[in-house]
Amino acid sequence: MADAFFISGDSHLRWVVGSGHIDAGYPEAIARGWTGIDATGFDQGVDASLDLGQGSLYMFRGDGYIRIRNANNAVDAGPNSIGDLWPGMSDAGFADGIHAAVNFGNGTAYFFKGDRYVAYDIAADRVSAGPRLIADRWGGLAEAGFGDSLDAAVNWGIGVIYFFRGDVYAAYNIATNTTSGPLPVADDWPGLADVGFIPPTTAWVTLEAPAPIAAARAGVCIWYFNGQVFEGNELPRTTWFPGSTHATDFLGHGREIFEFVVHSDGTVLRGQPHLRAHPGSYAWLNRNPGNITTSDTDYGQYPGKVNWRDLLIFPTHDVGFAAIGQLLRGPNYGNLTLLQAFQKYAPIADGNDPVQYATDVAAAAGVTTGTVVNDLDDDQLLLMQHKIEEVEGTVPGDTFMFDSEGLPPEVSALITG
Repeated sequence: MADAFFISGDSHLRWVVGSGHIDAGYPEAIARGWTGIDATGFDQGVDASLDLGQGSLYMFRGDGYIRIRNANNAVDAGPNSIGDLWPGMSDAGFADGIHAAVNFGNGTAYFFKGDRYVAYDIAADRVSAGPRLIADRWGGLAEAGFGDSLDAAVNWGIGVIYFFRGDVYAAYNIATNTTSGPLPVADDWPGLADVGFIPPTTAWVTLEAPAPIAAARAGVCIWYFNGQVFEGNELPRTTWFPGSTHATDFLGHGREIFEFVVHSDGTVLRGQPHLRAHPGSYAWLNRNPGNITTSDTDYGQYPGKVNWRDLLIFPTHDVGFAAIGQLLRGPNYGNLTLLQAFQKYAPIADGNDPVQYATDVAAAAGVTTGTVVNDLDDDQLLLMQHKIEEVEGTVPGDTFMFDSEGLPPEVSALITG
């Protein structure tokens, strides 16, 4: 089981995930937990903390942060300025202090401040989206009373992120983008109230640093069927299924075929994008919620890597989501009406209904299909981006680490080969 930690005031405690109780001997002073922290001022309290899965823990206090090596629990950097060394945080207005932070587990970390958040691309080491309203991204969190401020957030590693505010908490389900709560902390977190940790000011789970993955393998697409593997963006249908007569004829084996997409954060996403509405759509596998295809523009995608029909592959969902807005604001779409834009974005020739698409997107933004894209304000564009993601169909599949025992050995061999 992983270790989870909570801080409140100048004390901390350890909680083993799945145990349902505080470890014996806790709480104790922050100063006793990490070598060198008493020389930084962070022994008096921490605003937020974050483990990026790279072998280090980051603690934030005011406009500064420190780094702690997990291997020896010792401070090895800082205090340093958030604005100086976390690119994009100053521009987003998050450099003077944050209220909570959490590692989403897909290569993106999120920082929260008041009613807003920013997404931080761990691999690219920069803010990739935001600031945006919590209510616009985190399904049900605002309705649960967590839309305008948070005390702490922690990813439990079981598909659930817990958010704390005052004496209540909410459970956010990553797969369904839904929230349960608010619920009393005292009822479901035994002992926290007894030791004065309601509310906690920060919480985190210590992560193991994954084995490194070669940069050249990020964005690689691998098809798998019955022990056979093929590296490439097109399913080798005619090779695997001689006698197949058309693009969706798999001779009855469609449910046995999987595509794996390798990502720079060490995750490998698995889906069945060749089957309509099955787990793991192209938009999800590629972290490309707009299903944007190849172009000369750098949207932050993996260079030179594409999936079926030249769909771009992005290192994180948020980079891919931001790319939708960049594309629409760009020279090829910015001066078009919404109807014209979606006749180009989703042409009839590809089996789309661009008129209905434009109508749905315009309605989501509260405008008409005759509105010029560049006349939209940022909030309207954001509403459009969310609607596009909905229309394109981001259907989650299965997530593995690239060295996971759950991967077929033939796939693992291709990833590391």
